[in-house]
Amino acid sequence: MLHLLERPIVRIPLYGIFTVVIFMLCMLLTFPDERIKQIMIVQAEAQLNKGKTGADDETMWEVEIEDLDLWWFSGLELHGVKLKERWTTERKARADKEAAEGAPPQLPLTVAIPRVAGRVSLLQSLISLGPAGVFHIDFEEGGLISGTFAQSSDGISVDTEFDQVDMFKSKLLQGVTGVPAFGDLNGTINIVLDPKTRQPSSGSIDLKGTKLTVGPATVKTDKLPSMAYLEVPQTNFGNLTLKATISKKSDKAKEALLTFDDFNAKGRDIHMDVWGDVKLAKNTARSTSNVDMRLKFDETFVKENSLGPILNIQIFRAGKSADNWFGLSFKGPVGKLKPRGSMRAARGPSAGGADKDAAAKPSSKKSSTKKMLAKPPAKKSRTVKPAAPEEADGE
Repeated sequence: MLHLLERPIVRIPLYGIFTVVIFMLCMLLTFPDERIKQIMIVQAEAQLNKGKTGADDETMWEVEIEDLDLWWFSGLELHGVKLKERWTTERKARADKEAAEGAPPQLPLTVAIPRVAGRVSLLQSLISLGPAGVFHIDFEEGGLISGTFAQSSDGISVDTEFDQVDMFKSKLLQGVTGVPAFGDLNGTINIVLDPKTRQPSSGSIDLKGTKLTVGPATVKTDKLPSMAYLEVPQTNFGNLTLKATISKKSDKAKEALLTFDDFNAKGRDIHMDVWGDVKLAKNTARSTSNVDMRLKFDETFVKENSLGPILNIQIFRAGKSADNWFGLSFKGPVGKLKPRGSMRAARGPSAGGADKDAAAKPSSKKSSTKKMLAKPPAKKSRTVKPAAPEEADGE
């Protein structure tokens, strides 16, 4: 073991790790807890809001920390962490005005985490020959999200594991959308970040939800025409599967694609299929979606919750198939995304959708030119037959 320390490739990372550990110990012994909390809050908000300008299509966050402790002599343990949506004065005034006019009261989105801990990992640092660490996001009785991160010459790898995360107790979905959720979430997310841009360059997602149910809730929406608020009834999605990959089309590509390989849910009240991809941008709101979805509702569920009028609006009518699947298409910038009815999507991923549509189009002008040159020019015809009508898509 001692002879390894003679190698610079091993010795230099160890010096760096030793320096970080000593720095953290000195900081804890020198500065009061309140001062360290302020430093942590400033750094956390800087990372969460990095690259954002405060535009309407961006969600800005503020951080709160109740207490902190030393964790394993090489890390920190934070208690009572809250991530809260930062509202401008205009945004708060608008919410108060709408509430005074009879709209459901609105509050900033909030994610509360009982305990967050992170520390330097000596063993992982030796393996990756770079800084590495371990982190825990502990919802106490609501389950645990744990993982590791390591920096090397290939990039920054972040491996995350979801262990029996209770959707209701952790309030993961409710904190972000305002809609309560029930059920358990398990699985892994593995992502590699580009060392220069810190953007995802590769990775995989493999999550499974068990006995998932969402709602009831009233949420504000601008995605559906003539509807300012949407009543979300308690809806059972049953078991959900989400498998996706993150990759670049080529080494020269600046942005990676998040591709849904297997995304579906089969529950008592609804069946759902999702497919397509999202071109990831540095700002999430500016990512480009090329996603299709189809939904099928249980008839009893529709009657009990009086969903007939909603399913009869133009968006759903345009994408309704003969076997009662409703197809929806999500195309364009994520921050300005609005669904459109799609008959192709209603037929499912094997019969239509984004991938089929892209494959049906000529790959380039060059290939079209070759086809034109390969055939002699057609003679003029006195009779012109009308083209066969295409199936209405509602998009």
